[in-house]
Amino acid sequence: MFTEVETSARMNEAYKKYRAAKKSSLNTAAFSGFLNIPIQQVSEKVGNLACRSGCSHCCYLRVSAYSFEIVSIYFYLVTRLDKDALAAFKERLQEKAISVSSMSVDEHYITNVQCPMLEDNKCIVYPVRPMACAGYHSLSEPTCRDSYEHPEIVGDDGDGIPMALDVKEMQSFQSGIAEAVLNEENDDTGRYELISALYQIFEKPTLLQLWRNGRKMFSNLPD
Repeated sequence: MFTEVETSARMNEAYKKYRAAKKSSLNTAAFSGFLNIPIQQVSEKVGNLACRSGCSHCCYLRVSAYSFEIVSIYFYLVTRLDKDALAAFKERLQEKAISVSSMSVDEHYITNVQCPMLEDNKCIVYPVRPMACAGYHSLSEPTCRDSYEHPEIVGDDGDGIPMALDVKEMQSFQSGIAEAVLNEENDDTGRYELISALYQIFEKPTLLQLWRNGRKMFSNLPD
């Protein structure tokens, strides 16, 4: 992990990057990357993870994300996808949002719903994926496959999926940095169901101004 001095330096850098993200959409990806990269680095050091490009069993799970993560994904999509690709994505997003809107939170946890950001078994927003995704991993592909085939058995938080402690600790540490920044800025520290929240932004982009002003964007969504 980080020393006290390193932690202090990272906190200062996090404040700078978050404030820069509030000023310009071009900087939102940098803040997400700042939080995700250390998790990825620890994952690579572990070395025996079953996760690999093209494996997408976990991309059907319910994901909760901070408002800034959802905003970062929105800007990544609208700036990286061409007109046709963006239109196709928005169709997938609407379809999945309608699907989950009829589910309770508990029902969603035990139902496979393909993430609309999944294309050809790869995440199209990988650099800015939520920390919940960046830190989710497994030491056993067969167990993940079983979770995918029987979502009602394994549970909602990887319960039963063998994971590396170092990765989980780094994910928790980075989430702690994010929450410290949000608290310092008096911003919303809530986390929201990813598909529904992202769909709301695409349907009503004026919600972005609420985020810039430090106000709650998703008052009608469960976490």
